[in-house]
Amino acid sequence: MPIVPRTGDDGGVAKQSRSAAPQRAFRVTPRRALAAVLVLLAALFVLQNRNSTSIDLFWISLQAPLWLVLLIIFAIGWVAGFLFARGR
Repeated sequence: MPIVPRTGDDGGVAKQSRSAAPQRAFRVTPRRALAAVLVLLAALFVLQNRNSTSIDLFWISLQAPLWLVLLIIFAIGWVAGFLFARGR
């Protein structure tokens, strides 16, 4: 069956538009559900640990929220693990 171009109201040939990628509906997968639970737990952790804590390292003394201190320590540990794993 040959493809016949459609003509517009002005007599010219109308271009047929096709989307480049089909639109996908949002689905809840186990990975997305786990991510949502982890985000919720992180938000609850931050809300419950807003109190300030003192950090003393050698001659430096700082005050910071507990959640921020733990986040920084986690990030340092993650970077150290990443650097040691790259050496293998």
